[in-house]
Amino acid sequence: MVSISSEILLPQLIRKQAADNGGKCYLEEVDGLSQTYEEAHSAAIAWARGFSAIGLSAEDRVLMFLPPKIETVNIWLGLGWLRAIAVPVNTEYRGQMLSYVIENSRATVMVCTTGYLHEVLSAGSGGGSALKTIVVLDNSDGFVPPADSKYDIMHHRDLIDRGTTNDDEFQGPNPWDISTVMYTSGTSGVSKGVMITWANFANGGYRMRPEEMTSEDVMYSYLPLYHVGGTFWLNSVAQVSAKMVLKERFSLPDVWPDIRRYQCTITFLLGAAVNFITRQEARPDDADNPLRFAQTQPLPEDVDAFENRFGLKLYTVYGSTEIGVAMRTDFKRINNTTCGRLFPELEGRIVDENDYELPHGQVGELVVRSKEPWIISAGYFEMPEATTGAWRNLWYHSGDGMRRDEDGNFYFVDRIKDSIRRRGENISSLEVEQFVSGFDGILECAAVGVPSEFGEEDLKICIVPKPGRTIDEPSLVSYLVDQKVPRFMVPRYVEILSELPKTVTGKIQKRKLRDAGEELKVLSLWDRESSQGERRKA
Repeated sequence: MVSISSEILLPQLIRKQAADNGGKCYLEEVDGLSQTYEEAHSAAIAWARGFSAIGLSAEDRVLMFLPPKIETVNIWLGLGWLRAIAVPVNTEYRGQMLSYVIENSRATVMVCTTGYLHEVLSAGSGGGSALKTIVVLDNSDGFVPPADSKYDIMHHRDLIDRGTTNDDEFQGPNPWDISTVMYTSGTSGVSKGVMITWANFANGGYRMRPEEMTSEDVMYSYLPLYHVGGTFWLNSVAQVSAKMVLKERFSLPDVWPDIRRYQCTITFLLGAAVNFITRQEARPDDADNPLRFAQTQPLPEDVDAFENRFGLKLYTVYGSTEIGVAMRTDFKRINNTTCGRLFPELEGRIVDENDYELPHGQVGELVVRSKEPWIISAGYFEMPEATTGAWRNLWYHSGDGMRRDEDGNFYFVDRIKDSIRRRGENISSLEVEQFVSGFDGILECAAVGVPSEFGEEDLKICIVPKPGRTIDEPSLVSYLVDQKVPRFMVPRYVEILSELPKTVTGKIQKRKLRDAGEELKVLSLWDRESSQGERRKA
């Protein structure tokens, strides 16, 4: 079990690595810049000075609407030195979704790139927004702030130039300080801001990486930095003074050329990515790559075949934004279906709907709590009722259906909550339903996840039209795009029904919608990604 002290929190850890391994490369962008540990620490301090000069201090929140770049990491570390709180924003957010995070976070400052500035200005905000200052990250010499904005818009160089604070005045974060408010899609309501401590990130980094990882390893990451996966890996790499290569987004044609070019020895592969790679025609040089390890979620069905084909070792982890990394499999697997065992700093149970523990082998909900302080989430930002509900009876309720065997191995079965997992994103079914309900002619609707041929899920929206009305599916998709719904929240399937299945108390039975049983009164099913885009009659 890792001992969480201030010395291993990421800002202080980078400072230590700068002193011990200052010239060693910490971060490198594909086709971009690189940065040593010493340069990373210096850049973080420069950002801290600039933020301090405009009045930011401990517990102030700063929105970060940024791609996974070196400067994004520097900004996060700089906020950490002030003990201020980063609020990373999903870069797919537009319109209402973006406005919601701006308002709900009550942040006074935002940092965004020139490319995202228009989206911020066009998102609008209600009376609840506290945003006053926008710092634009722009490395060109031609940036001119809009003259008619209601915000104070400044170039990032101007911010940094204002910094005069002495380095010694920055104490850096404590394990219990909130590092980020990271928005994750709700399962029965709107997105919630998860308050993640610096200790949580340190422990997540320690548990994310394989124990065999060393200072010679190079991590290839295309993970966004508005999810815990990418930020945990920043910790993992720094803990062993290794190197991390940043790619802005996953691209199948680029994976192996990038890995070979940058001599990457470890990477992360979502289930969909594994399927994409596996389905490529085998090549004689598949195993001729520098990878030693790959983390996949979940493990592919034929783990041995994948390992043999590409000459590497696979493992998986289980966790969430709220609890960090709770389980990890060993390379010597007992089987290919387990998520692993809980780490010793956590306790877990499989419980029924009333929180009573179930016998080994029975499927129930996984609940978790920590034996050590501050290594799991501190709750949801300004949502005490949601926090109390998720942590009822002093256990965090994962919403995941699992079973456990007599040896303590856990097995994921299904999601209990109504969240949908699509291409690495968690989607709130309620938020999708709210967007779709705004389209003319819809009486009621329900969003569900259905199995995808590429792993994880695809999004299906089930619609009951108003009497005498019909729904034109392409027009619905166009409407959602015009509403600036994130791409991953635009449904693939549109199913038209005469009625939605409900309980005697009027609750929609989403399990029946997922299973598409014969008792459903389905009128048609439309697939947005089919070659003809045609409507199929039931």
